[in-house]
Amino acid sequence: MLRVNEGAYTGFRQIGSSTTDYLPLVRDWVANGAKSPYIWSATEMTKRIRKQSSDEALADPTFKLGVYFFERDEALARSYWQKAQALAPDNWNYHRQDWIGTEGLAGPKFRAKRSALGDKPYYAPIEK
Repeated sequence: MLRVNEGAYTGFRQIGSSTTDYLPLVRDWVANGAKSPYIWSATEMTKRIRKQSSDEALADPTFKLGVYFFERDEALARSYWQKAQALAPDNWNYHRQDWIGTEGLAGPKFRAKRSALGDKPYYAPIEK
């Protein structure tokens, strides 16, 4: 791994800070390998790994219990997913998983949550 904590698409989709910011970095890395100025050292990567709060750390096993229970008891699974969402409300994966199977409502729920961000970017800007 050469960079962490960056949400980006390398294809031709435009979401947040995606192709226009990220693709040139990838191309430079392909062309220059380890000499690329966009490659972080192990020390720099370690420094940039976002630290989790205790609630965020608890959210992960809580979410995984929901995944475990989903095939056995969907209501119980969703209760765990909702607990995980409350513990880590900025984790979009927990929300998206809970939206599955809700009669095609994932799109509107995603758009509503995305719209609620206001000026806050969906993805943090890429640091070059």
